[in-house]
Amino acid sequence: MPFVKLNWKPNRRELRMFGAIFMSGFVLIGLVKYLWPFERFISKNETAGFWLIAVGIVVGAIGLTGSRLAMPLYWAWLGIAFVLGNVMSRVIITLIYFLLFTPMRLMGNLIGRDKLQLKKPKKDSYWLDISLPKEAERYERQF
Repeated sequence: MPFVKLNWKPNRRELRMFGAIFMSGFVLIGLVKYLWPFERFISKNETAGFWLIAVGIVVGAIGLTGSRLAMPLYWAWLGIAFVLGNVMSRVIITLIYFLLFTPMRLMGNLIGRDKLQLKKPKKDSYWLDISLPKEAERYERQF
């Protein structure tokens, strides 16, 4: 069972929403590329900005009609978004693992922490005695 259910048969309203979102996103990104005054952070590229605005307007206008003409564009964008989502989610999870959990484990090793008791001392029994609750209602509310 997939985690994400893709809608391959959108209705007119969903196609119009696709057109509006596509147009606003591409035009906004194109305007930033076209008019960006600070060269230090993002390079100003008027040609790329112009083409992003043009593609956004054309595809968005077709999508805003809500007709069947917008379906191939919707499917293409849905496929691109699905692939990007799968790739980026794995990249983000990998970064979290290596930048957060790995240093935590290494620091734990350096200070001698052994929560899993992997370095067990030699003894007759590894049984840990625990204290049981005295009142019966504590069994119902364990937290």
